Amino acid sequence: MKNNILKLILFIPFIIYCSDNKNIIGDEFPFIGAGDWVFSRTLYPTKSENIRIEKYFGSKDVLLLGEFNEYSSNILIKFRTRGDFNSIKSAQMVLTPHSSIGEISSEFEGLIYEITSDWNEYEIPEISYNSNEVVSFSVYSTSDKPDSILVPPDLVQKWYNDTTSNYGMMIGFKNADFIKKYFSKEVSGFPYMLIRGNIGTTEDTVYIYPEMDTHLVKSKVEPNPGELTIDDLSIYRSIIKFDSINIPENSTINMALLELVLKTEDSFIQGDYEDRLYAYRVETSSWKPDEIGFDWDSFENQQASNFIDDNTVQINITGIFQQWVSNIKQNNGLIIKSKSYNEGAYAGKYVFNLDTLSQIEPTKLLIKYSAIKTEQQF
Repeated sequence: MKNNILKLILFIPFIIYCSDNKNIIGDEFPFIGAGDWVFSRTLYPTKSENIRIEKYFGSKDVLLLGEFNEYSSNILIKFRTRGDFNSIKSAQMVLTPHSSIGEISSEFEGLIYEITSDWNEYEIPEISYNSNEVVSFSVYSTSDKPDSILVPPDLVQKWYNDTTSNYGMMIGFKNADFIKKYFSKEVSGFPYMLIRGNIGTTEDTVYIYPEMDTHLVKSKVEPNPGELTIDDLSIYRSIIKFDSINIPENSTINMALLELVLKTEDSFIQGDYEDRLYAYRVETSSWKPDEIGFDWDSFENQQASNFIDDNTVQINITGIFQQWVSNIKQNNGLIIKSKSYNEGAYAGKYVFNLDTLSQIEPTKLLIKYSAIKTEQQF
């Protein structure tokens, strides 16, 4: 009984102290006995921009053909034609489907044209081609079997007779309402051409493979400056910066969550790729596409996203923000991209709100940090 009374006597002054202390309000509370206080802050972007970091062509895991949701894409492909075929009887190009985007029960007409100008996967000027298609074929949205296209033997024979005339083929389309994805030469399931003919007097069958392949994407829609746009088809990335200068340098960042609210009417997300947004630390002060620097491959620089509901994404950047506050790394902002693009799977278009006056919650950074309270913080 005496011990209980003693505890009560010691506890009452503490209650009185806390009741009179006007600094223990809202988002601030002390770690008792540790001398640290925990603060909560909500930061809003001080700078943002949507830029095209990568080109819309190049060596990728998939080749895109068709049109959907304001995007269209053609395929460029060139096969190696070196050898001694003196008489080609048939040539069959085989494309292995990856998946489709759009109307899954439809079909469209694919068209193959002969390219007449030079190109490569990374330096593509305006392509010249014969406007009369050499062959057409049906493109189905299903991906259960390869698409086989009979290429005119005389065209392939011309390439074998004179390899300098081989600029490859452009695969276009007519009246498409979906985009079909095929595996490229970079992965298993790559395109090939099956050729039957004579080498000398001997009849033979030969498989030839792409020397180059890529796709050309065009978009009718440009990003809105008042939004963050991560678009895998047009290859747009969002860059965003929050000021960290008001957080004391000796603080411990307990949590830093980048929260983005999706504008669903302007976004398109395909399949199981809702959790594939990543944030990377920008390493240069310049955000110009040809000057910006970051490290895609360093895992320490990136944090995966999590859809906490149908519209809200949170990306944990606690480690990155701690480096900024502690002056280990300079705060040049974050770049946000879809991880799945590099893996060859089109995840879609993500549009997030920036406008603090909009009915949709704006992009923000939720911070909790602990620090010794100073006079400047009262």
